[in-house]
Amino acid sequence: MKEINKRITGSSFALILAFVSMQLLQGQISPIKIPDLIPLSESYLFSGKLDSVQYNYFLNGILKEQFDSRRKRVAESLKSREKLILYLDKIKAEYIKLLGPFPEKTPLNPLVTGKIENEKYVVEKVAFESRPNHHVTALLYLPKGKGPFPAVLHMPGHSYDAKGRGVYQTIGRYFALNGYVVLQVDPVCQGERCQILQGKYPDVIGNSLCQSTTSQHELYNEKLLLLGSTMVAWEAWDNIRSIDYLCSRSEVDVTKIGITGLSGGGTQATYLAPLDPRIKVSVPSSYIATTEEKFRTIGSQDGCQQLYSEGKAGIEEQDFLFMSAPMPVQILSTYDDFFSYKGSKTAASELHEMYKVLGAAERTRQFAAPGDHGMPQVSLEANVRWMNWWLKGDSSVIDADTLRYPLIPLKETYVTATGQVLSYFKGEKSILDYAVEMLEQVRKKKMEFLENSTGSEISEKAAELIGYQNPGNINGGSYEGTFNWEGLKIEKHLINRDRNLKLPALIIKPGKIRIKGNPTIIISGCFGKMNEISKNQKFIFQKISEGYAVMVVDVTNTGELRTPENGAQLNYEFFVAKLPIYAGKTLLGYRAEDMVIARNYLRTVLKTDSSTELFASDQAGPAAIHAALIDGGFSKVYLMNTLDSWETIVRTHFTPDNLGVIVPCVLKYYDLPDLELLLAGRKIVVERGITCGDPGRDRPAKLK
Repeated sequence: MKEINKRITGSSFALILAFVSMQLLQGQISPIKIPDLIPLSESYLFSGKLDSVQYNYFLNGILKEQFDSRRKRVAESLKSREKLILYLDKIKAEYIKLLGPFPEKTPLNPLVTGKIENEKYVVEKVAFESRPNHHVTALLYLPKGKGPFPAVLHMPGHSYDAKGRGVYQTIGRYFALNGYVVLQVDPVCQGERCQILQGKYPDVIGNSLCQSTTSQHELYNEKLLLLGSTMVAWEAWDNIRSIDYLCSRSEVDVTKIGITGLSGGGTQATYLAPLDPRIKVSVPSSYIATTEEKFRTIGSQDGCQQLYSEGKAGIEEQDFLFMSAPMPVQILSTYDDFFSYKGSKTAASELHEMYKVLGAAERTRQFAAPGDHGMPQVSLEANVRWMNWWLKGDSSVIDADTLRYPLIPLKETYVTATGQVLSYFKGEKSILDYAVEMLEQVRKKKMEFLENSTGSEISEKAAELIGYQNPGNINGGSYEGTFNWEGLKIEKHLINRDRNLKLPALIIKPGKIRIKGNPTIIISGCFGKMNEISKNQKFIFQKISEGYAVMVVDVTNTGELRTPENGAQLNYEFFVAKLPIYAGKTLLGYRAEDMVIARNYLRTVLKTDSSTELFASDQAGPAAIHAALIDGGFSKVYLMNTLDSWETIVRTHFTPDNLGVIVPCVLKYYDLPDLELLLAGRKIVVERGITCGDPGRDRPAKLK
């Protein structure tokens, strides 16, 4: 966790600049303001300092169980070729299921907008449509001489300059000098394919809002997840269509196609290899390091590098490469990469054992070199030699000297005159445009589901989608003393969760305890118990005066349980929220369980079975709706400053700080208003937008 926190701190300055800039966009959603814990030391159940308890809860709990379970399955599968093939078939089927269906292929409508002549090759500036009116921009390196030539699809890593960046130009021209046609594409949200400033800001060249490519990937992945798709699938489809384009060129030998990529490009090469039989060899660079090791060192990855429910499906990074077996695969690594070299060795070793059992050990290897994150010259040469061996039958390098050829100036690499597809192509459609179209399609499925399902069936589907598990077997906790604040006598409690996690809670009892039991209310929000008490004083005092016992609780990754991160990818709780998504659950699901656990504990402490209400603010709101629906043990739900509909996220470009409320595939079945309507049918009131008023007024007499 030290490494994770160090990386978080190192990236925080750039993220702050992005936050400030993005708030200037008119009509967009502002990020959540993150207050510090109110410095009232008497209220703390733990140290009062944010730590990594919640991150470790996920990493050393459910994720460890999934990783351990996978290791056992792999060990058993390696005992025979037959078992290993069954394992391969199973995980590949799981992968295809997680990706979801691809769209139908439509005309590429390619065009060439310019050419750059070189002594030994020509670079064409090309564009084609991976989907109707959705362009991929690319540089096509064509060797001079008699073809057809073997070809390489090169996918750049996370960089605003993408195909025009020096390191990626070097890779493209090196392959061209050695007799390869190279298609070097701009991944979506990178290069000339920025997605976030459609329409309003056509001139986005050099704009910092576009340069956060990982943040764009995450924002759009969240929209796609709600609709049942992913950024992984989006990029994979772009790359499949890129191979279609390569195969349309007469200069290409379509039987000899390889793929390679560095960093985020290595991610794409890893996910792509099993999906297209035209690919004959793959070389991912500076990416493979096992997901487990990444979680333990640098933390969660953005939306194009982490597929929903990979952990639940029992798939590790090296498994995606194994799915393409016996395709020749070379893993390029560097000793000082932030993607753990230790992890890369583990992944490469396991992959080699798998290939060995299949009788193809010579078809996979790892090449490691000194240096940090990147593809140094020696690794680039190893890349070309590997391609030469498997595509040409000769591992020699024809021309290793790239330094004598100057790089193409960035603006000269632009395929479009404006430097962005959104401002150049008339009618260009962004991911958001397609997401809105997908929304209309899934809404029909949603209406069919709601019309043909009973209330209990909808509740069951909601529990399935958020990963809710009935916490009825979780009970107990401990009283930790009292303190006084603003005339209130407040009890401190630690409520048992699972895996030794405790939920810190404060209980405020009314002046009189009724024989038949007092009504109760559970209050939760994002930023801590005392913050909730402070900003909702009037509401709380009113409830106490009505005889309610009030519990304010820190649910998963809130308050004292919040992981000490400044956020990444425009999400203040990015690193933690990605872990349950990887595991096939949701942060929302954990929080819904927490609310039920807290309610059960409060009733036990008060020895009452009277009705319980829920008050939730900010990101805790959708969890409260689900807790009330699935558990059925709440009589009323109050919501403050919380999401009203997932459609809002889908329809808006800039939607920061929403990862904690994302539920994959949910809009195929219901939206939040649908659940509120269902609750109303059960006579459970949902009240939104409470005005808490001036906390200094209308206080009851001092409570005993």
